[in-house]
Amino acid sequence: MLLGIDVRNFGPFKDTAHLNMLSSSLTDRSDAVIRSDLTKNGILKSVTLFGPNASGKSYLFKAVSALIVVVSKRRTPDQPIHPYNPFRACQESVGEPTRLTVRMSIDNVLYDYSVSYTDKRIESERLVYYPKRYPIEVFVRDRYGENEGMDETNRLTDTTTYLLSAAEFNDPICSTVLKEIRRVMIIGDSFFPLDRSLELIYERPELKPFVLDALDAADLGLTDINIHEKSYSFMTDEEDRFQHRRMDASLVHIFEDQKGTKNEMVLPLELESNGTKEMLSIIVPVTICLMEGRTMFIDEFGSKLHHGLTRWIMNMFNSDMNRNGAQLIVNTHDLGLMDIRNLQRRDQIWFVNKSRETGCSELYSLRDFKGITKNTDVLSEYLDGRFDAVPYTVRRDIL
Repeated sequence: MLLGIDVRNFGPFKDTAHLNMLSSSLTDRSDAVIRSDLTKNGILKSVTLFGPNASGKSYLFKAVSALIVVVSKRRTPDQPIHPYNPFRACQESVGEPTRLTVRMSIDNVLYDYSVSYTDKRIESERLVYYPKRYPIEVFVRDRYGENEGMDETNRLTDTTTYLLSAAEFNDPICSTVLKEIRRVMIIGDSFFPLDRSLELIYERPELKPFVLDALDAADLGLTDINIHEKSYSFMTDEEDRFQHRRMDASLVHIFEDQKGTKNEMVLPLELESNGTKEMLSIIVPVTICLMEGRTMFIDEFGSKLHHGLTRWIMNMFNSDMNRNGAQLIVNTHDLGLMDIRNLQRRDQIWFVNKSRETGCSELYSLRDFKGITKNTDVLSEYLDGRFDAVPYTVRRDIL
């Protein structure tokens, strides 16, 4: 479970951007909070980021993706570290390390992991955990060799994290943290590829009833999904034979005719609407996330879905239906989600804003502003420019 993320010198985030998943003491909807002995007020089930185009919203998600890649891959000493994308609008940041920090709760134990790197080397790395509420340093690594708690350094290269190296030697704490980082799900451009969603339903039959229930709740008129695997081979110009796997799917509908008789109709997936396909794409990873209690990031949430469906998905995370501690972090232009009366808590709404003068992005929460009550028309005040994070043309038209 995610408690917070820090990003520094990555993309437009020159200075440290902090996303805090800890709930405040607000009396807003309590079912949107995961109760935990680790925190006084609990942990948020979801967070929504708003901001204009090119403000840096997606870069926060790319930073989380970068963290997963950086810690998960073993590299040779001369192999560069990717993705490395420092702030480039000022020369002093180019070539300086990116620093990524994540705070997590795993089995009700708190862990803090941070890594600092350039494209050439891991500059520093640190893991601390709190088994009895007091910090214990698991290891510290820096570029000068002043390392603590690092036992298995013989396979460690300048471009490989110690977290991975220790996990490969079955260190229990490092293995636990690495596994939890890898469990984070990141969906770019709103959706899983449809083929991947079909593969998951085919490979994991236990998903199908939950997916069908979700599609039924979304009122798409579907009663069943039939999926069949097809494999075929093809020859390349070099006469090498390759096997290709494909999932063929058909969806079952029930319609009533004019006499009130219910009839079953089976349609191949290619005849379904784009909206149905897109909903099928997203509902599979959402189902997995809810079932397994994972943390999910969705970039450009709602860009291809009806507003009612985006609210419905968010409500699944923010309600008692979310029994396993799943979390949803999204960025979006769907301003209808900026609803603190019926949908979200005030501490679940965040903004990303980029300075036109410096090119630096900053991240801040609605709860940073005084005088916001549960009855405040947040959308109206946002469009009036109170919180910034709106396109310049909107501010100009207002003025």
